[in-house]
Amino acid sequence: MGLSGIGARRMPSRVVAVAVARHGLVEAATSDCSSGSITLPRGIIKPPDGEGGSPPGPARVAPGGQEDGSRKPSWNASARSEVRLSTASPRKDSPVIGTTAIVRSGLAALLCAVLAPAAAQESGELDALRRHALDLVNAARSEAGLSELRFGSALNEAAQGHATDMAREDYYAHVAPDGETPFARFRAAGGSRWAISGENIARCTGCTPPPDTARVDAFQEGWMQSPEHRENILSDGFDRFGFGITSDENRIYAVQTFAGPGSDGGGRALDAGAARAVALEELNVRREEDGLEPLEASEALDQVAEGVLEARRAGEDPPEDIFELLPDGAEGWTSIAVRSASRGGSGTALSHEDIIAFVSGWAGAEIEDPLGGPRAGSFGFAAAVSDDGRATAVAVFGGRG
Repeated sequence: MGLSGIGARRMPSRVVAVAVARHGLVEAATSDCSSGSITLPRGIIKPPDGEGGSPPGPARVAPGGQEDGSRKPSWNASARSEVRLSTASPRKDSPVIGTTAIVRSGLAALLCAVLAPAAAQESGELDALRRHALDLVNAARSEAGLSELRFGSALNEAAQGHATDMAREDYYAHVAPDGETPFARFRAAGGSRWAISGENIARCTGCTPPPDTARVDAFQEGWMQSPEHRENILSDGFDRFGFGITSDENRIYAVQTFAGPGSDGGGRALDAGAARAVALEELNVRREEDGLEPLEASEALDQVAEGVLEARRAGEDPPEDIFELLPDGAEGWTSIAVRSASRGGSGTALSHEDIIAFVSGWAGAEIEDPLGGPRAGSFGFAAAVSDDGRATAVAVFGGRG
C-alpha cells in the first residue's frame, strides 16, 4: 500500500518490545535527521531506583519517497501505547499489590532530507483540522468494523500541548526533555488514571506552513502504513480521540492521542454469579496448594463484599466494624478478613482474566494469611467495572466458632 502524496514505501513491521517493572516504567524513542543519513531510534527503559534494565532493540526505519514527484520532505512518525494497571491504595483492611505499568515500545520511522526553511506561520484552523483528523480515523475504523471514536477534551489538550512543546523546545519524542510521558500529559489534562492511552506523533520537515487538510491526510496515510501506529488507530480498547498540530519555520508537528477503558478481549463477560464462581474456584486451587481446606460460598459474606465494594467505588472507607455489613440474623461469625483491589484497562465488562488477576494479586501479597488462612471456612465476593475501565473486586474470608 503506497503513501498518497508522499510515495513512501511500506514500513516494515518489527518485534514489539514489552517491558514490565514494579512502580512504573518509562520508555522514550528519539530520532535525528541529517543530510544523507538516518539515525535508528532506541527505546530506553528507565527502571525503578536500584533495579537493572536494558533497552529493547532499535526500531526499523523505512526509506522515503518523493512528494508531488519533486521535493522530498522529511516525514517522521513514532507511536507509543501505554497501559497502566493500578491497584487501589493500600489500606489497613485492604492489603493489595503495588502499582504496575506496562508500556509497549513504539515504532519510530524516519525519512530524511534537508530543505530550505520556510517562513514562520501560524497553524491553520485547528478545529477544522481536528474534525478532519477524526473523520479520517473513524473512516479507517469503520472499514475495520470498529466503533467510531469521539473527541475527548483531555486528549485534545494533551495532543496540542505536546505538539506545541516539541516545536517550541526543538525535540521529537514521546517523552519530553523534562521527563513528562504521554500518560502524564493525559492525566495532567484531566484523564482517568484507570484508562489506557496511546499516542502517535509525526513531523514533516520542509513542509510549508501553516498545516492544512492535505498535510493531515499525508500524516494519516503514514500512520496507517506503520503497523504500530495503525494498531493505535484500530484498537478496540479506545473510545476517545484527540488531535494537535502546529508548525514552526519549516516543520509541522502532529499528535494523535487515544484513550479508552481497554479491550474486553473478546471473551465472555462475567455476571456477578459467574465472577464469584471463578474467584472461589481459583482461591480453592491455591488454598489446596498451601495445604488449606477449601472455602464454601456464603451469601452473608457476599453482602459484606458488596458493601465494601460500594464504598471503594465511591472513594470511601468501609465501616471500621466490618461486622456491621452482615445481614440481619447472620450470627456465629468470629472472624472476617477483607481483601480489595482495582485494576485499569479492563474494558467495560468483567472477564475471566480480571478475576484471575485479582486472586493472583491477593495470593502474592506479603501479608499474613493472604487467602484467609486456616480460620476461614467461608467466602464472599463482589466485583464491578466502571466506564473508564476500572475493575474493582472485594473478597471476604469468614470463620465461625
